[in-house]
Amino acid sequence: MPNAESATVKPVAAPKRKRRWLLPLVLLASTFVIVTIVGLLAIKPLVRKLAIEGAAKRGIELSIGDLEVSLSRIQLHQVELKLERVRHLSLHVERLGFSLDGFEPDAFTATGLSVRLDGKSSETAADIADWMKRHPKGFRRSITGSKIDVTFTRDDQSEPWFALTGGELRPTKDGARFRASEVKLGGVAVSQMDAGWSVQDDVIEFGLGHLQPSRAPLKVTFTPDPAAPKARVQLKRTPAARLAAPLHLDKLPKGVDVSLDAKLTLPKAPGAGPTEGTVKLTLHDYSPKLPASVPGLALGKDTVVTSDVSIDAALRNVAMTKLTVTLGPFKLKGSGAVQRFDDAGTLTAKLSGSLACADIARSAANAQFPGLAGKLLGQLATNTVKGGVGVTVTVTADSRNLSDAAIGHKLGIGCGLKVPGLTLGELPDLKSLPDLAKKLPDIPGGLPQLPDGLKFPTGLPVPNAP
Repeated sequence: MPNAESATVKPVAAPKRKRRWLLPLVLLASTFVIVTIVGLLAIKPLVRKLAIEGAAKRGIELSIGDLEVSLSRIQLHQVELKLERVRHLSLHVERLGFSLDGFEPDAFTATGLSVRLDGKSSETAADIADWMKRHPKGFRRSITGSKIDVTFTRDDQSEPWFALTGGELRPTKDGARFRASEVKLGGVAVSQMDAGWSVQDDVIEFGLGHLQPSRAPLKVTFTPDPAAPKARVQLKRTPAARLAAPLHLDKLPKGVDVSLDAKLTLPKAPGAGPTEGTVKLTLHDYSPKLPASVPGLALGKDTVVTSDVSIDAALRNVAMTKLTVTLGPFKLKGSGAVQRFDDAGTLTAKLSGSLACADIARSAANAQFPGLAGKLLGQLATNTVKGGVGVTVTVTADSRNLSDAAIGHKLGIGCGLKVPGLTLGELPDLKSLPDLAKKLPDIPGGLPQLPDGLKFPTGLPVPNAP
């Protein structure tokens, strides 16, 4: 009889499956990490090379201290930048990051950006205009910046005449906006500075004094037409005193506002030819005094200066033709020239015009006899005075000392009387007119007295009023 114990069969446990898939996965992941790390380390020289070549195609000379590469972003450290063929301007960025949209860099972030302009700002402005003509898409990039410092100096030794620190740059849908709260102009602290730019149909618009360029007090519009690039500078009405420091002007008239509209056609390349265009300058609430020999003429509230201008290739000399100064009804026409030095400029001009004697007489009558009497006398003068006063004005001024500007004038007075049926020669000088009251003969005396009791006939018809 079989043993009971031997009759009991114990179940045999199934052998455990070894996780053979785990080891290959770990090896694959490790290999991927190692390859990625090695790849990122190995790709650094390639990224550096591509970044420098890509910047060069966009008109930027790039020098990179170090860089970091990730799957989504590239970070450059201690970067030196220089715009191609732009003199006196240098840029340094502590950290510059960007992402890639396909093969195009996009969404730039700059931290610790320093901009320095040394020397001749006029040459730099011309070079930047030429750079924008060659690279109009440069201002279409999305850029965010922080800790931005800007300094403008005349040379390496002098104190900056313009400096700002802690600026912030934020992108907009068509450009960017900039704000800095710590600004010094001519060594004097001023309020915060706002600026911005926008790009519409390849027309670049810069504004200074407001975050939106279209609302800025100072606006520069640049059209990078390869055949004839154009620029327009517009200054809205601004107190003249605010322009003294940045333009190195001395002793501007108090209480005077200035506005400007300049339309310029630029040469195809810096130094390739003159810059030509038109300029309109308005001095609001300013009217110069006329000589005492031309009394009483109302010249109007504002002085308006217009001219055609031609600026030489060296940006040193400005020739002004069709120069016109308008003072109410009075216009002076002529020509002039401006010569620019490193920190100042000189102006010479010669203008001539004519004042109608009737206008002088009418204005004098209104000034001496306000109200209806002045109007009547003014109308009488208009109908009886003829001729004009020729005026020639010469101006020599230095921006470093405007209060000592030399202004000379010559007058040629030729006024006469218009009397129906009688022709009088022109009088050589208004002051030489005789005192008619003293020349009239005395009324003869000894006339008989009219008798008393005279009676006039009655019954005469009453005359009708005319």
